[in-house]
Amino acid sequence: MSTDTIHERTERDRLVVNVEGTRDIGPAESEGLLRECLVLTHKRFDAAIWRAIERLQALSPGNDDELGSSLSTSELVHELAHAVANKRPMVVPRFKAHFDEAFQRRREGTPSLRGQRKKNTFELAIVDHGDHRAQVSLSGAVQAMREVTLDEAFSLDFRVRMVLREAPTGSPFDNPWSADYVCDAFGSTCRELWPQGDLWRPIMERLIRATTPQVGELHRELNLLLQDRDVLPTLRVRARARRGSREPEPLGSQALFDTLVQMLDGNAAGAPILRPSTSSAASSTMFSMTRTYPMRSSRYSAACRPRF
Repeated sequence: MSTDTIHERTERDRLVVNVEGTRDIGPAESEGLLRECLVLTHKRFDAAIWRAIERLQALSPGNDDELGSSLSTSELVHELAHAVANKRPMVVPRFKAHFDEAFQRRREGTPSLRGQRKKNTFELAIVDHGDHRAQVSLSGAVQAMREVTLDEAFSLDFRVRMVLREAPTGSPFDNPWSADYVCDAFGSTCRELWPQGDLWRPIMERLIRATTPQVGELHRELNLLLQDRDVLPTLRVRARARRGSREPEPLGSQALFDTLVQMLDGNAAGAPILRPSTSSAASSTMFSMTRTYPMRSSRYSAACRPRF
């Protein structure tokens, strides 16, 4: 990319950030908010995983299409259903244990297993056709879960960072409620309960596909819960284009999040935040990406607040 191109994009892609309710969160409040979020998380996952296990137990060669079947033989279908039935009571407790362990490691500064692998050099391995097909199907399921969470990722990442009381680092935020952490917990659970390679991958794939809608809903509920607790109740982000330039390209959630972190951090140090100009509509065009949430409700006060 040439210098002129970089300058053009810099002039065109300008963010106007509007944040209301910014405040410091103390250690005691942080612990309480994290407990509330974890209680809500396990409440949603317990029900979703249990329903997914019931569907896995009922597998037959003709009823697996809706989960994106990667099973090629009826024998493998029956083997999968039998394997799940034998370990059914252990799935939810083991998932909860692995998720909580990863969450605690994240609070101590250790990234997710997938985050660690992204930093390492890629390794090539020779696998047979069946293993390759299972790996491709599993990767597709993981990617689908990531895409479901994109709508809520910007706001949730920023709110969770504040609850964790972490300062901006300039690198992408590692959210312990992201799809990577959920998939890591499913992977550790499945490899522990079904060590055979031809079993744990298809079981993990189906668990991920079956719980993907609930993960998207969980992220929405977490955002509402934190908003109800006055953690950044209002976030508005706009991209402004200068006159005569092309229409700005929509920025991804990660780019918006990184820019908002930088601007808020600069504002705390006395640097001004860009604000909309008072010029006429003819002098600039606005591309608005505003994320708003319903009025705060007290439904989380009794339903999701843990009792200790």
